[in-house]
Amino acid sequence: MRKNPHAVALGRKGGKARSLLPAAELSRIGRLGGQPRKYRLTRTGALEKRSGDRWLELSPPYDRAAREALRRLSA
Repeated sequence: MRKNPHAVALGRKGGKARSLLPAAELSRIGRLGGQPRKYRLTRTGALEKRSGDRWLELSPPYDRAAREALRRLSA
C-alpha cells in the first residue's frame, strides 16, 4: 500500500514546527549538558535553589526534594 504523498509532506512540515527562539534555547541547554541544576551547594555549605535566573538560599528544615539534592551533592 502506498502512502499518501500529501500526508507525508504535511507530516514532514509538522516535524519542523519550531520557532528559532526555543530551538536556540534547547541548543544552549544541550551544550551545557542537559537540564539545568535546580539545587547547588555554595562554598560556605549553604544550599541554594534556582528560581528563574536567580539562586535563593534555603534554610532548614528543607523540603523533601531539597534534602534529596543535599544528599546527592554532599556525597
